[in-house]
Amino acid sequence: ANNPKSAENAYFRPEYLRYYEIRDERGEVLSVVHNPGVLTIVNTSNLPRFSFCDPHAGGTNRFRGSRAAVITTAVDVRYPRIYILDTWIKRAPTNAIIDEIFRQNTRLNPEVFAIEANGLQKMVKYWIDERTDRQPIEYPEVPYRPFIPKGDKDGERRIKGLQPLFKAGQIWMQRGFTELIEEYSSYPRGLKDGLDALSQGLNYWGTGLDVSDEEWAEAEDRMQRDRSVLTGY
Repeated sequence: ANNPKSAENAYFRPEYLRYYEIRDERGEVLSVVHNPGVLTIVNTSNLPRFSFCDPHAGGTNRFRGSRAAVITTAVDVRYPRIYILDTWIKRAPTNAIIDEIFRQNTRLNPEVFAIEANGLQKMVKYWIDERTDRQPIEYPEVPYRPFIPKGDKDGERRIKGLQPLFKAGQIWMQRGFTELIEEYSSYPRGLKDGLDALSQGLNYWGTGLDVSDEEWAEAEDRMQRDRSVLTGY
């Protein structure tokens, strides 16, 4: 009764989740069962890749500060499908966030690395460039692109924009991405740093829905009417 998740009224439903299996050591070749008994082998090294970062840094205290998130995706435009290749969601100091940006950049070589640049987060670009200038071999250049939210409600709107893609079975991930799956399952009541970073992809994947604020408000009103007055679920 104290669990804030409700399968009946959840915005992101468990049945929307799609999982792939890794078939090689580098994590680039995936096996995807998209219909019962139909298995497809996907080599993501041939697909365009996009990385996203929400660099909120609140230190390592378990109960203080927002979490940072770094996520890399590959897009198969034939279907279309988005494969989440790597995800890192933690409360961490800034130097650890920069380490993770370089780790995913070196391992997965994205075409774009979109990093939220709002307020003090703009300093991330300086720290990335400083490392690359000092040690270019160890820290190759990051294809940095600033991501600037469009107002206070932009994050929520983008996260809700992921729902049609999940519902259509277009977003695939590993079962081991526990932090992201937890955010997915508890939205909108839980943490959402990973979902916020992932939702930047709506500007880069070339797929998704452009839904007005009025349409989102109407959909949320329908959800609220369906909830129990006693429990709120």
